[in-house]
Amino acid sequence: MLPSNIGNLINLRHLDITRTGLYSKAGRFDGTELQNVSDVQDANEAKLRTKQNIEELTFAWCGRNFNDFQNENLEMNVLNMLQPHGDLKRLKIKFYGGTKFPSWIGDPSFSKMVNLSLVNCPKCKILPPFGQLPNLKELCIQGMTELQNLGVEFCGDCFPPFPSLKSLRFESMPAWDEWDCCIDVEEAGRQFPCQRELKINGCPKLNRISLLMLPSLRTLFLRGCDEAVLQSIVDVTSLTSLNVTSITGLLHLDEALVQYLVALESLTLFECNQLVAFWQNNLLRPQLVSFGEELDEGLPCINLQELYIIDCVNFEKFPNELHNLTSLASLEIVGCPKLVEFPKTGVPPMLKLLQIQECNALKSLPDGICGLERLSIFYCSSLEYFQQQQQDMNMSSLQQLDISGWPKVGMLVLGIGRCVNNFASLRRLWIQSFDVVECLSFPERGLPNLSQLVIHNCVNLRSFAATTITNLILPSLQSLQIKYCEKLESIPEGGVCLSTPKLRSLCISSCSNLTSLPFFDQILQSLETIEIYNCPFLESYLQGIGNLPPNLIEFVPDFLADSNLGDIPDPSLPRFKVFRPRTERKQNIIEVSITGCLHATPITASLSGSFRQAKGSNDLPINQE
Repeated sequence: MLPSNIGNLINLRHLDITRTGLYSKAGRFDGTELQNVSDVQDANEAKLRTKQNIEELTFAWCGRNFNDFQNENLEMNVLNMLQPHGDLKRLKIKFYGGTKFPSWIGDPSFSKMVNLSLVNCPKCKILPPFGQLPNLKELCIQGMTELQNLGVEFCGDCFPPFPSLKSLRFESMPAWDEWDCCIDVEEAGRQFPCQRELKINGCPKLNRISLLMLPSLRTLFLRGCDEAVLQSIVDVTSLTSLNVTSITGLLHLDEALVQYLVALESLTLFECNQLVAFWQNNLLRPQLVSFGEELDEGLPCINLQELYIIDCVNFEKFPNELHNLTSLASLEIVGCPKLVEFPKTGVPPMLKLLQIQECNALKSLPDGICGLERLSIFYCSSLEYFQQQQQDMNMSSLQQLDISGWPKVGMLVLGIGRCVNNFASLRRLWIQSFDVVECLSFPERGLPNLSQLVIHNCVNLRSFAATTITNLILPSLQSLQIKYCEKLESIPEGGVCLSTPKLRSLCISSCSNLTSLPFFDQILQSLETIEIYNCPFLESYLQGIGNLPPNLIEFVPDFLADSNLGDIPDPSLPRFKVFRPRTERKQNIIEVSITGCLHATPITASLSGSFRQAKGSNDLPINQE
């Protein structure tokens, strides 16, 4: 038991009561193990209501069994006795086992309260009247598993309720099925006048809800609940971000909601498996699966800038009016297996980013992508390469092209078409998992601004060259990475001269048939980093390099000359040795990476100056002196 006169310490700043879980410091009081408080008198003698300097409180019962009904009254009495001073600003209650909250929680006398959280209080079926806290700005209710109805008691006796609330979150409330906080429409329009954020997550039974008029709402996040929640929200003319995830029964966005989305900038539709339309109109047929249809009064969401449609398995096509979303800059379509094509009218003219992933029915890319800066297409098994589309495309603005997993493509040819500047702005090119591709060809004029080229897992790739000429010029290329291209024999192919005067980083891995790098001598003076792994036929080629130039700050081959580490005894594995520059070059080394040397003996690195890091894998011992 605490001393009987401890409450007289009105200026208390630090209170350490480890055996009861009570802890206080600098305006904050934490009661993190209140299950250890077995006597209500201990809580009473703390006299928190006299501690004016405490602004933040956390009460938590940890390591407890919620089926232990003997603790209910004790915890209710303990929490009641821990009533703080009215100057409290932030309150969090966790794992509380009582069946109701004490009357001081939600009392309007706590006029300075700005943040309040109730986390995992499963036995409480009624919420305190938080609506009468005049300055409450953030409210989070989580894990109240037995709460079924949220009624007018939530708002309290003041009007309007929640006058300062900006953020309201409900999470993990599986039994909650009704939310009715207003008597009439006029009253509904005055609630939550300042609310900017509403999140409802994991409330699957919530299907009876009164109208929520939220004129100041900016962000709406709904996940794992019924479509009735979305239908109840109106008057959201300030809404800028809408995220709709795993909503049961959602066939389309409700017309009453759509007409208010005049300020919407970002829309995410995620795992809405029953979604058949973006909005409803008289032309919609039950069997039709589409993003939208023409509306007589024009297209809503005219200010939409970002649109994400992810894992909506019944999504099939866009409306012809898609191009009218003139503010749309980013469009991402992922996991929509029934999407076959884009409308003939193309995409919006301001579109800068287009990402399409795992849309296995898609056969072609949209028209009108002349303003794109980034294009990413991953694992669309029916997609045929846009070689024919390039004839009419102007992709002179494209800066990043990431393509992966097109099994029907046998040859990649970049830069054909009527526009002589196609791909002229391209800075990054990432090509991955083209199982059939044998040839990768670049435009005759090269790619003048390409700085990064990555080619991964193209197991049948044999040729890496220009289209029709003998000189492939990549004047801005700084990083070249080629991995898992087992049939590639030469970079570039014989007879082609590759010019990369600014190349700084070269990484080649698991190219088992690669025998030569004809351009290597030319780039050696500009290179700073070389990484070569699992390319056994390059051994004799690279052993003849000799001394490295001083500009090379990292050289990470896995099998080059200097036999101090010895050969790997297992003949089924490639030989791994470490090449070290001449002694006088050691001060230029910044980083050493050694990988796959399973049987290496310890290395002693007498490196100084600019040496920064030694990296080893597979338990390779590295000793730095």
